[in-house]
Amino acid sequence: MDDLKERAAYIRGLAEGLKIGDDTKEGRVLGEVISLLSQIAEEIDLIHINQAEMEEYMVSLDEDLSDLESDVYEDEDFLEMTCPHCHEELCFDPDLLDDDEVDTLLCPACGETIYGDEEWDEESGQDEDGDQG
Repeated sequence: MDDLKERAAYIRGLAEGLKIGDDTKEGRVLGEVISLLSQIAEEIDLIHINQAEMEEYMVSLDEDLSDLESDVYEDEDFLEMTCPHCHEELCFDPDLLDDDEVDTLLCPACGETIYGDEEWDEESGQDEDGDQG
């Protein structure tokens, strides 16, 4: 971007070297065009600086989000199912099904039992009677 600012300064120098002043209509127009070019070059420079800062911020944000996802999900697989009562989409740790201390699982949305005394087939999402659970 320095190239644009340098070129605008060069054009300003050329105009001054030609002794084009503001005393003629053409001189005023040329002076305004040169001033406009300098302002445009400065604005483009600021845009590039802001964009570079934003890119740096986005990379940092992406890294933070990735760390957060790793902490929260820890690459675990979750069992997904639909509550047979309220049809809410549910997600839970499949290890709960193998836990001897857990007798039933309740739907957090409606409070109804979604896993209980019957055996649960993780593959089909059905209990041993073939009912969707």
